[in-house]
Amino acid sequence: MRINVEVFKNVLELTEEEFSEYEEMVKDFEKLHSDKNFYLGELVNVYCLAIKDEKKLLFHERKYTRFVKKHYGILNTLVCGDDVFERFMDAVTMDYNYAKENYGNKEEIIKRLNWLLELDILKFDALSENDDFCNANYYSMDERELFFEIEHGFSKTGLFTDGNIIFKDDSGYISEEYRIEYHDCIHDRYPVLVTDANYVLGYTKSSRSFSDKCVLKTNMKIKNLMFDIDSLPTYDELQNGVFPKDVADYIAGKEKIMNQKKTIIDTVYNVGEISETIKRLLSKLEYYTVKYELTGDREEAKSIKAKLDVIKELYNDLIALKESIINDCFEDELMDEQELSKKLTKKRWDSIDTCC
Repeated sequence: MRINVEVFKNVLELTEEEFSEYEEMVKDFEKLHSDKNFYLGELVNVYCLAIKDEKKLLFHERKYTRFVKKHYGILNTLVCGDDVFERFMDAVTMDYNYAKENYGNKEEIIKRLNWLLELDILKFDALSENDDFCNANYYSMDERELFFEIEHGFSKTGLFTDGNIIFKDDSGYISEEYRIEYHDCIHDRYPVLVTDANYVLGYTKSSRSFSDKCVLKTNMKIKNLMFDIDSLPTYDELQNGVFPKDVADYIAGKEKIMNQKKTIIDTVYNVGEISETIKRLLSKLEYYTVKYELTGDREEAKSIKAKLDVIKELYNDLIALKESIINDCFEDELMDEQELSKKLTKKRWDSIDTCC
């Protein structure tokens, strides 16, 4: 159920007498809505005409003008402000039971609604206790997935909540068509579970290019309006896409490990490539040295062989260095043999693609 914050706030600010009138309006609307020929757009138009020129109501259906005239006072209280058409629809279609169950605690709830308006959050989704929170990111392959994504290209995704944020296993996310490996590069996605939460405020900050102004899209979902108000971000924190401290610390730790892995992968790969180059060079030099020994100066060939021994020693040192780096990696439990092999294979394929 989508709730207009300002309209809902206006409902909660009604006196008890006005709230009874609001209940009667809702009941009348439900009767009107049950008419198979009912048209909500026409009802809104009649209300808009009543604001400007009541005489024109004579040209509209009686059932609409009767409803508007009867409830004009309460509608005018709820719908005041811009976007009359949208506010009117939100006012008459709002679930009365939802308003009623929160009306008794309205002072505390209004404080929270005022805070949402300060954050420029104009609507929220009211969830039941059995509903799941899902992500606000419109480009997610699984829109039910909650995640943090550090700045990647021109976008950034995150969330605020008064619940517990639990990071999922790093093994990856599998969908029907894709597989994303988390923590495989600096710009990355961190999927999370949120437990014991009254709300989740998700956001996606994006732009088409570095020169464009960032557009912030928010999506708030609330199970209990008595959420912890201190857990909400400030306006600047939301606009700048600041991650909660615990999340930022977790990601910083993951990035540190990722950078260590990247350094090892690059070093092992580069040392391996150099070693193979030297090995091929040695093979050719030894072949031509043997031929020169048979056909040329034996003493000079002997001198060349001695120099080749230095290159062989360099080759052996490189192999030993590579093995030492790999052993240290395994001992520190930074990667196991399977992960290292997989990432080295990916590095080789990436290098081939770059060359091509």
